[in-house]
Amino acid sequence: MQVHFDMDGVLADLDGALALDTGATQSDIRAAPGIRRTLIEHRRNRLGAQHYTTLRPLRLSAFRELFAELHSNGIEVHILTAADVLTASDVVTVYEGKQAWARKHYGDLIDDGTIRSVHVVANGEQKATMFGGPHRILVDAECLNTIYWRGTGGDVIDYSDDNHAACIRALRSMVYV
Repeated sequence: MQVHFDMDGVLADLDGALALDTGATQSDIRAAPGIRRTLIEHRRNRLGAQHYTTLRPLRLSAFRELFAELHSNGIEVHILTAADVLTASDVVTVYEGKQAWARKHYGDLIDDGTIRSVHVVANGEQKATMFGGPHRILVDAECLNTIYWRGTGGDVIDYSDDNHAACIRALRSMVYV
């Protein structure tokens, strides 16, 4: 069994950073996907790789404990995130930034094997085609990513930080059947 955790909106507070940048609410940002993408691109252009390394982790201690629990029960834990960029030059920036963010907050768990891998892929569809399938669970806040993943026969937790406890209960019920 494998569990793949997305970064943006699950482990990292991207919408919170966008709200701070603009003065908008996180709800407003989530409600306007086109504007959200534009805000992300502007932030990435302004900050480069720091766009990701400066994101606040969401529920860091809770996720660290969950990862250790899953690992100790023989479940593979992975961080799987998408670049979602338009140009090849942006891919390097995003890859470096997301890898640095994961290492900054979870480096010890990566080094000791609790987190088996950190993958940065092109988009949500590639997440599914490269890593989806039976006995694989994706924890993701992006609806389209979960649709692709389900198409491979994998299971999904539609994550919301507002419903963190319910999402983790649902994950445990899938894993510890």
